[in-house]
Amino acid sequence: MKKIATKICLEKASENNSFQTEKLYLAGYDLEDLARNSSMTEILFLLYGGELPSHSENKKLLEVLMVLLSLPSPRHVASRAAMNAGICKTNAEHILPISLMAIGGEQLGATEVRNCWEFIENNIDNPPEVVASKILANWIDKEKHIAPGFGQSYGEIDILSTRFFKQLLAIKPSGKTMKWVQKLIVELEKHNVGILDVGLAACVFHELSFGSRESIALYQFLRAPGLMAYGLEQTHNPVSAIPMLEDSQYELTK
Repeated sequence: MKKIATKICLEKASENNSFQTEKLYLAGYDLEDLARNSSMTEILFLLYGGELPSHSENKKLLEVLMVLLSLPSPRHVASRAAMNAGICKTNAEHILPISLMAIGGEQLGATEVRNCWEFIENNIDNPPEVVASKILANWIDKEKHIAPGFGQSYGEIDILSTRFFKQLLAIKPSGKTMKWVQKLIVELEKHNVGILDVGLAACVFHELSFGSRESIALYQFLRAPGLMAYGLEQTHNPVSAIPMLEDSQYELTK
């Protein structure tokens, strides 16, 4: 019978009871030593990259992104899902899974982060001016994003995401991905298009060499604290605190 293999964790069993764990090692590092000497940001590098951050600006880049993404807008569909679950007295342990499912989609969700990561990977060796010209020429449906991670918010450049990107760019202005995305944004903004929050995440994850699949998990992880907080806040309120649709507002179809 084959054992499950993982490069992430080494488990050392107790000499007295082989079913008990004596020690855990994360990517070769003693977990208890990491708890004493490392930050959660460094743990994420070990979990999803297998190594500690090689440069201080890489660690800072992820630290700042973690804060910027920790509080999604109350307007976000995942925030609303968390709030609705909470106000309807859903079990507390179910609030986060519900909201994470809502934030996993292709429209401003974790899947779009992955798609944006792949868009950057496939185009980063091409001049951003050429890429911008190509996607602008193919942007027929203005209701859709011009490219994964880039588009408009209610017909305009996303103000908050644009400001967030400038803060992230200042941390590592010489990064290959950061520079390329910044030049792409300059071209897109001429046409009232800019970067979106999912684009921010994809840009940083790509810069830090996290994989496309890992970007999905990391985005959900970074969004989780705010989503959970929204849902738990509503559990303390009566059901009447959030307006619900009346029966007459539903359209029944056969």
